[in-house]
Amino acid sequence: MGIPVPRYLAGAFAWAVILAGIAGMFIVPITFLDFTLGDAIGYKGFAALVIGGFGTIPGAIIGGYVVGLMEGLGTLLVGSHYRDAIAAALILLVLLFRPGGLLGAKEEERL
Repeated sequence: MGIPVPRYLAGAFAWAVILAGIAGMFIVPITFLDFTLGDAIGYKGFAALVIGGFGTIPGAIIGGYVVGLMEGLGTLLVGSHYRDAIAAALILLVLLFRPGGLLGAKEEERL
């Protein structure tokens, strides 16, 4: 009785591939096709993951909102040339003051 874990892992991987393909179909028409196409998007996703906390889906969602809002405000106040620098500064601030992320475990809780 139980859940067939390998079957569900394969299903989750299949859904991830399908969603990545759909996301690629939506992003290619608005950008130039290049072999470095996903670098900026992957960097923003990594920033959201670090800010939200590793291993928490709600943390990654909140981290994505924080990155998006701070980049939007930074573009408005400073300029669009510093958009990636704002994300890097957010990563540094979170790693300095809260290494586990906003919703991640605190350092002493991991032991």
